[in-house]
Amino acid sequence: MVDDEFTYKDLRRIHHLEKHSAVPTPIETSFYSKIRGYIKKLEYLIDEVESLEKRELVEDELKNAKQAFQGIYELREKKIVQASLSKVRGGSPNPKNLIGEEKKLFDALVENLKEARRRILVEVDKEKPSEDVNHEDVVETKEKEGSQGKIAEGVNQTRHPNEGDRSIIMVKEDIPTFVGTDMRQYRLRQGDVVSLPHEMGETLKKRGVAEKIR
Repeated sequence: MVDDEFTYKDLRRIHHLEKHSAVPTPIETSFYSKIRGYIKKLEYLIDEVESLEKRELVEDELKNAKQAFQGIYELREKKIVQASLSKVRGGSPNPKNLIGEEKKLFDALVENLKEARRRILVEVDKEKPSEDVNHEDVVETKEKEGSQGKIAEGVNQTRHPNEGDRSIIMVKEDIPTFVGTDMRQYRLRQGDVVSLPHEMGETLKKRGVAEKIR
């Protein structure tokens, strides 16, 4: 044992818990600093021990400690990435077990993913044909990965000349097929970014099923 407050046994126990948990496990706010301190002491001890046998034991412990440390971080890192994706797609992940830099990483990922969705998906919306009378309009018909089918679909309908202002929204949960105020049929899925008449966008926002982007 190198540190009375932290041992390789502690490291293995936490790695085991993290490996078998779907969400980040609770850890002390000083967890990473304790591991770094533990590893530094092992590195220092290697140069101090005189016995070759003891030196080899410390070297093995140091190697295993570094592997376990990296394993714990990468498991938590993966869960943070998954949680950030869930967040921007309308989910409600609980980040309460994240500490320090992990919280900063989660917040940064969420913001970057949101910005990417606005920049890419909204730009796609801007590139749609102009709103001429009698122009057939499809809200969005790209395919979701896997076998879940279309993620947003507006059945071909004639566009009315007096639709008024439009809002761009991001759908937070699946919405059953409905007929909008523009008399067109919509089928919206979680994560869709679509352009709708302003009144419809406000209604979906008030219902808590959509987030207004602009």
